Amino acid sequence: MKNYYSMQEGEFLPSIDATVKNNFASDITYPEIYYKVQPFIIFSCDQLESCRHIINQDMLDQIGDDIYTKVCIMYPDLEEYANQYPMKLSVESAQRSRGGMFRRRGLFRDFIDLLLINELFRRAF
Repeated sequence: MKNYYSMQEGEFLPSIDATVKNNFASDITYPEIYYKVQPFIIFSCDQLESCRHIINQDMLDQIGDDIYTKVCIMYPDLEEYANQYPMKLSVESAQRSRGGMFRRRGLFRDFIDLLLINELFRRAF
């Protein structure tokens, strides 16, 4: 397993380099925000993989919140970007679905959750 992470200020934080970008997709160009967030997703999934816990919705929410916090610390400009799109309740988001409510935690947090779920499925977790 390749080491994609560097030690900074006593905490493991993902670092992006050309090798990592090439491992994600060599023929597809993703938006810059993807390359900033994806290393945090990979790091979190690596930790989950080593623990072998059963994943539930609360764990996904907690991991997503943790990734959001770390990304905002590392890239303050993304926090400003995320705050441009506040959470809004719409008629569609307030409708009941299968006994639960649709939820919106903001566009950026939804993006993080999508990347996280995608990586978990990719690994067949």
